[in-house]
Amino acid sequence: MQYVSHCDQAGSRLLALPDSGDEVMPGLKWGSAGDYFTPAFWKAFAWKAEASYSPRAFGENLREELAACMLCGYGIPSEVGVAAFWRLKRSDLLATPNCVRFQEALSEPLAVNGRQIRYRFFRTKSVALEGALRAFDDRGIDPSLTAIELRDELMTLPGVGPKTASYIVRNYLGSDDVAVLDVHITRASKMLRIFPESADPQRQYFHLERLFLEFARAIEVRASVLDNLMWDGMRTLEPATRPRRT
Repeated sequence: MQYVSHCDQAGSRLLALPDSGDEVMPGLKWGSAGDYFTPAFWKAFAWKAEASYSPRAFGENLREELAACMLCGYGIPSEVGVAAFWRLKRSDLLATPNCVRFQEALSEPLAVNGRQIRYRFFRTKSVALEGALRAFDDRGIDPSLTAIELRDELMTLPGVGPKTASYIVRNYLGSDDVAVLDVHITRASKMLRIFPESADPQRQYFHLERLFLEFARAIEVRASVLDNLMWDGMRTLEPATRPRRT
């Protein structure tokens, strides 16, 4: 066995994990909890900080969550996308989608963590957002659907692929039946070797999602928590583990 301790305001806790050489899944060993990005590391990370990584919706309803998650899409840091969403929401621009008004609002720098940052691709994103919101309004998607049914419906909207639809569903429903396979999750999963090195979510999204969900169940961590903490852990910790060039 290996043990992980943690102290916080609630007191001291101790987590017992299998030995590093034991298998968590066929062909995959637990590894040491003290080594970055092993199964034991992710299990201990989640055990210490699960509450901080539980999924939360950005918007007040499914339509707003659609807008927020689209604005946090490819090439846009989450903090920037959320700031863009709040600018459009507070300006009451989401109520009546108009790509020209979206472009005007998003072309101005956003205040993010004390810095002024420009929103990339604001023209193309504005067009896509208008199209998706108008289609959503026309189709009247039922927010009470199951996670998979809701994702399937969202994927019929223009500009909404599996990752964005999964992002919306995970946040809005707090669902553990989907996974948000962005670049950070894919990199972490390749390092764990639950994804092959050739894994490409653009072509294999649902197959890779199944592998990720199986891993989450194997280490007994909610999938919605695991992809959130992997996303944060990989973007903040992984660069520090890379060998430095001399």
